Amino acid sequence: MRAEIKAYRSQSPGFQTALTWSRLMGAAALVEAALLLITGVSLGDAETLTFGLVVSVTTAWFLWRRGVVPILVRSLVFLDVLFFMATATIANLSTHETIGAVALPLALGATSATGLIATAGYLVGDPDPGAGQKAPVLVVAAALVLSAVGIAFSLAGAGTAQQAAGSDLKISVHSARYSTTSLSATHGQVAIDATNNDLFWHTVTIDKLGVDVRVPVKGHRRIVFPAPPGTYIYYCAIPGHASIGMKGTLTVH
Repeated sequence: MRAEIKAYRSQSPGFQTALTWSRLMGAAALVEAALLLITGVSLGDAETLTFGLVVSVTTAWFLWRRGVVPILVRSLVFLDVLFFMATATIANLSTHETIGAVALPLALGATSATGLIATAGYLVGDPDPGAGQKAPVLVVAAALVLSAVGIAFSLAGAGTAQQAAGSDLKISVHSARYSTTSLSATHGQVAIDATNNDLFWHTVTIDKLGVDVRVPVKGHRRIVFPAPPGTYIYYCAIPGHASIGMKGTLTVH
């Protein structure tokens, strides 16, 4: 009798469209991959586009095989994206960045969190994988509510981030490259206005001056520090970025 009920459920249109942990896991994986690819193209961010392609391959493997190994690999991708996007969302909210700077990491973070929870639910085991369940629906509802709260909070203070002064040195990041590899300033208090146009975090780090400021996606940071005359190396402290050329020289007269 149980076999007949399961067979009926699997053939019923209503049960085919019911939300289960398995379907939610697959949907989150597809949405995350699509968001990364779209973001990489729209920002012209080669690093994000490359990562999006890798994520798409792991998603295809995961959807095709649904074995333990591809599921665990895909869950690590969910976790990686969640870590970077959740911290970026919190940072941009705390500094009152624009709504776009909050919405992008928030969408990716919410999608990744949903995927992780769905993966955990799937691995624990569905007693009846063909039947719809309340828990996956509640997870989706919670993700939507959390996203709405984040957007509302952002709108309340959007665009009030600390503004750069006209005398500030300006540096921006695009496709894991600084806009300039040479900065010059007069000794005393030095101010740098840094902007990150990539999806993932970058830093402006100057070891000899004790400067190490992290800048999230679409974030702006005004960095002020004392600097005696000399020549200093600034670089991105994210592993691998300095080695691909993300560094420059600050000359203080």
